[in-house]
Amino acid sequence: MIKQYSVITILVILALSGCMTKIQSSSSQSPLVSPSQSPLVSPTNENKCPQGITVKLDGEAVPVTVPNPFQGFVNPALRIQDGFLMAELNIEEVGFFELLDFDANNLRPGIFEGDKFRLRLSYSAYSHGDCTNVNYRRDSKLIIKEYAATEQGQKLTGCFYGKLDCEGKVIEVNAAISGFIF
Repeated sequence: MIKQYSVITILVILALSGCMTKIQSSSSQSPLVSPSQSPLVSPTNENKCPQGITVKLDGEAVPVTVPNPFQGFVNPALRIQDGFLMAELNIEEVGFFELLDFDANNLRPGIFEGDKFRLRLSYSAYSHGDCTNVNYRRDSKLIIKEYAATEQGQKLTGCFYGKLDCEGKVIEVNAAISGFIF
């Protein structure tokens, strides 16, 4: 009788450990991370762009919705003006982000430091004026994953991230950008 219980106990333990292995392997294949929990791209992880947008205020995640066309404008909007690339991204919960002053002659895949462009946040509930990355240029990057001239126009895919000073508050943004440059 003792042998029967030992065999049954061993079979139950094997069955349970098989179930646990299956649960662990399936959970590691598809982690559930909300956009507000995903880490900002950093210099140690600089070749990766997020799928969407993450924003933090003084280190705390700010929930944001996926940007949709804003009053008929493409969001994000990419354009060249006076020889400089401008990327504009309106986020309802945060404000109007702009990447400005990036020399259009440098449009090619690569990682560009914050001294090659500037970031600005305007129309924000976090500040009465514009927030800028002037004090955080070393914490800013523009990553161009793909750039190509096509029949439809110049196509750019990548992201930008950085920190901006908003009247003493620090806003961190990590935003994917993709589309045609107009």
